[in-house]
Amino acid sequence: SGPFYYLCFPSKGEKEKRCVPIRDMAAIWDATKALQFLRERNVNIMERSSCDILSNAIRESIQAYNSFYQPIANGVALSKEVLLEKPNIAHSAMMILACAGAMRLSLLDNSLDSIPPIEKLTRGILSSQLPNGSFLPEFIGSEDDVYREIEFIPGEAMVALMEIHDLSTNMDGLISSETRKDIMSSMMKAFEYYSGYYYERDVGINYNIWQIQAFAKLHSSLSLQSPENSDKLSSIRSYVLDLCDDIIDSKGWKHELSRGQSFYPNLHTVEIACGLDSLVDGLGVVRSLADDPESRALRYEINIKNALYFLEWAQKRVPVESPAGYGGLGYGGVQVFEQRLDVTG
Repeated sequence: SGPFYYLCFPSKGEKEKRCVPIRDMAAIWDATKALQFLRERNVNIMERSSCDILSNAIRESIQAYNSFYQPIANGVALSKEVLLEKPNIAHSAMMILACAGAMRLSLLDNSLDSIPPIEKLTRGILSSQLPNGSFLPEFIGSEDDVYREIEFIPGEAMVALMEIHDLSTNMDGLISSETRKDIMSSMMKAFEYYSGYYYERDVGINYNIWQIQAFAKLHSSLSLQSPENSDKLSSIRSYVLDLCDDIIDSKGWKHELSRGQSFYPNLHTVEIACGLDSLVDGLGVVRSLADDPESRALRYEINIKNALYFLEWAQKRVPVESPAGYGGLGYGGVQVFEQRLDVTG
């Protein structure tokens, strides 16, 4: 029972909590997706026990951060008092994602001291956007600040905006109709900025991961709400698929993962796990097309299967008899000395 721990040392059987709020909350979100998967199956008694443990950990982990907030423009941000570090839009994003996952499972109904202020957290992120479409990581600052951790922070924020927008479609009162409209307007401006940044610069693969997830969600929403806007949908789709192609053409995926188990020890687990997340979203975009002349769906499916084979191999690096960490993922290599919860997630 209690909140999640962050680190695990399998050979020692030790677990350790650390102050890493963004990764903590990301792991909560991951846990809600794992719980959703388990609930959708016909689980046995042992798996029901695992579901109960996960449910309690999700609630208690959210509650650990759901205490202090500070005003930001017409919204709020998590406070430094609870984060023990300077707040930025990624903190707000991960809190929104964790809560959205929990709400999909009805885990927040009267189970917390207070429900996190989703609307105000969302407004806080929206307030950090500049007229050119970029996001300031720490809510306020100069235009030069938008480049700080551009591979991660803005993408995480945009995924949260789209997740809460999608959830509010079936959950009246979660956010206001004005905020729903503002999210879509914000995302359209963000698309122009971040796609332009990608095509004009030499970005690393880390940039692609969150961008794919954010704009695949935007593509899905626009397809339902504004199917007549074919030019914009085509632009977003092309951007998402170009990002996905970069992943499967990268060194780890193209020259090591594809060559089978003898190359597995050379791979970084987090690179493959995060790329897998994004490729699944990219595959959804490809499958929305009437035709697929470049056979992207087949290429993505092959790479997704390769990634799953590798991750299953990586799980087995921790023996079942280990005092801790069985079933989790290390960083890579043949032997696992340390696991991070967000890598497993």
